[in-house]
Amino acid sequence: MGKYKNRDVYIDECIDLVDHLTKNIQQILSEYSIENLKDDEEVVQIKDILSSVLEKYDVLIHQKELRIQNDLKNETMYIGKAALNIILSNLISNAINYTHEKDTIHIGIEQGYFFIQNKQDPTQSKGNGLGLYIVRNLLDNYKMKYETIEGEKFIFKIKLK
Repeated sequence: MGKYKNRDVYIDECIDLVDHLTKNIQQILSEYSIENLKDDEEVVQIKDILSSVLEKYDVLIHQKELRIQNDLKNETMYIGKAALNIILSNLISNAINYTHEKDTIHIGIEQGYFFIQNKQDPTQSKGNGLGLYIVRNLLDNYKMKYETIEGEKFIFKIKLK
C-alpha cells in the first residue's frame, strides 16, 4: 500500500477531470466551426439525429439509471444536420449531467416547440455554461427562436419552423 494506498480514488478523479477537459476542448473547437455552418439548411428529421446522439450517451444514461421519455414522431426542423447534431449533443449532455440518478429526461414537441426537459439535481454544481453558449450561438446563426425555463426543472425549447 504505502504512498499509493488511495490510487483508485485518484485515478477515478483524474479520469473525471480528463473527461471534463476533453469536453471543454471539443466545445471550444466546435465554437470555432460555427462560422463554417452556414447555408447548409435542409429539412431534417429530429428523431434520426437524436437517436444517434442518444446512442453515444448510452453508457452514461445507464450508469445514472436515467429514463429517456422520447415522444418524438416524425417532426422535422429546417437546419443544418451538423449543427443539429452539436445542439442535441450539448443539450443531452447537460440533461444527463444535471439530472438526478434514476430520474427522467423528457423529449418532445409542445405548442410548436421541440423541447428537452429534466428535473435539476440541486446538489450538482453548475457547469461553465459553454455548452449552452454554443447551442445559443448555433440557433442564432440559423435565426431560430428558442427559450430556456429554469427552476426545479430545466427546459430548453426550440421553435420549429
